[in-house]
Order: sequence, then structure tokens, then C-alpha cells
Amino acid sequence: MNEFSLHILDIVQNSAKASAAHVVIKVNEDALNNIFSFSISDDGVGMSAERLEFVRARMESVRKPGPDASRSERDTRHGQKGFGLWLLRRYCDNCGGWLTLESMPGAGTRVSGALRYDSPNRLPMGDIEATLRLLRHMYPTLHVSYLYYD
Repeated sequence: MNEFSLHILDIVQNSAKASAAHVVIKVNEDALNNIFSFSISDDGVGMSAERLEFVRARMESVRKPGPDASRSERDTRHGQKGFGLWLLRRYCDNCGGWLTLESMPGAGTRVSGALRYDSPNRLPMGDIEATLRLLRHMYPTLHVSYLYYD
């Protein structure tokens, strides 16, 4: 991905697939403290502890997700799953940062992370307004709030 707003698009699509009604996106560009941080929270179905552990393991993997014993037949038929979190994790790592994933059944999911504001690998935000318009078009019943701090 060549702009950060595309990472946001990918994560919010996951929220929509998890039956979320509300998504809150927070972005904080703190040049003074050299931190670019973000969080994307939803009120979707959430994940069981077992599923969360599986997704975290895939997200943390050193190699690109691919065919292996942990992939289901459905994953094989419909393409790779969870690649967006893996990409976002690598991006944060490459910028001297971190990424976390929290979820509980019935309580939704939260993806949050931070990276060095001055990292030469940090992507431009991109056209966040167009991304938000696209999300409204794709998921008209999903309420998305975008909060930006600098």
C-alpha cells in the first residue's frame, strides 16, 4: 500500500464484515513527541479467544501468510485471509513502531498502533476524505467517525 488511508480502508472493511454498526478511527500526528498513532475500534461481533490467538499469530508471523496447515479449505477457495493486518504490522515495524489487536466476543475489536513520526518509511496519509466517502458508499448502514489530532 502506498498511503495510510488504504490501511484504514482495509481494517474498516474487516469491521463491516464483523457486523459492526459503528467504527471510530482516531489518528494522532504528534510531531513534537515524534509519534504517529492510530486506533480503529468497532462494535462488531468480536473474536473468541481462540480466533484472536490465531489472528495475532498470523499477524506476528515473520513470513508472508501463505499455504500451510493452519489454513482452512474455505481460505484456500476464497484467497488469503488476514493479510491486511500482516501488512499493517510490517509497516509499523518498519517505521519503528508497534501494532496491537484486542477483541472480545460481543464487544467488538480494536486495532491500534504507533510509529515514529519522522520515519523515512512513514506513508503519506493519502486522500482520507475519498476513503471515508468510499466506505459510506460501500457500507451505507455503517456509521464511521474519524477523529484527527495534531
